Amino acid sequence: MANYSFLLAALCFLSGALNEPKFQAQVLDDNVAIGYGLAIGDVDGDRKPDILLADKKQFVWFRNGDWKRFVMVENLTESDNVCIAARDVDGDGKVEVAVGAQWNPGETSDTLKSGSVHFLVRPGDPTQLWTPIELHHEPTIHRMRWVKVAMNKYQLIVVPLHGRGNKGGEGQGVKVIAYEMPRDPRAKWKQWTIDESMHLTHNLDVVDQGEKDRNQTVYSSRNARGQLERRMD
Repeated sequence: MANYSFLLAALCFLSGALNEPKFQAQVLDDNVAIGYGLAIGDVDGDRKPDILLADKKQFVWFRNGDWKRFVMVENLTESDNVCIAARDVDGDGKVEVAVGAQWNPGETSDTLKSGSVHFLVRPGDPTQLWTPIELHHEPTIHRMRWVKVAMNKYQLIVVPLHGRGNKGGEGQGVKVIAYEMPRDPRAKWKQWTIDESMHLTHNLDVVDQGEKDRNQTVYSSRNARGQLERRMD
């Protein structure tokens, strides 16, 4: 019986080892200045997931297959780019793209010197330059995600690092803002604050809990006392 158990354990181990995935590193771009953020989605509608990157002064995408690099927008703001969000919002099989830039975390009051939010309007040929549409923003814009809020309905959730006018993580809470895209993205976007209870928010992510009509968002912060807070909506 003991020998049988040992043999069974050995076969299970070998089976797992044989099925273990093999990874091979591949350099897609060795000239990235500062890789602030990544997103994955089908940019060109070929049903293959492409890679989108927020680099220091460019937003780019890499085509699945040959991984050729295409610039979407460059030199959008005076300061660095910081984040990118991509998701198929309208159901056409191609991602909609929003970006954040003017990264200046030390300036928490002046919206001209800190923070930007843009929606990128795709051209007929996505390998050409895209057109940025400026949206409302708070200072220190840091992270963003597209979130499903109802059946066939999505919102862009944007999170600054600091609340407006903060010093040392103290002051007003961070404004977590939801944006709703109009049928024509060049028209006025609806936007509202969904939370302002946290400080020093560093990240957020989208959680798919199996509900067909919505996602949930998880975001975290570290207040000035070093306490880690997490919220789920």
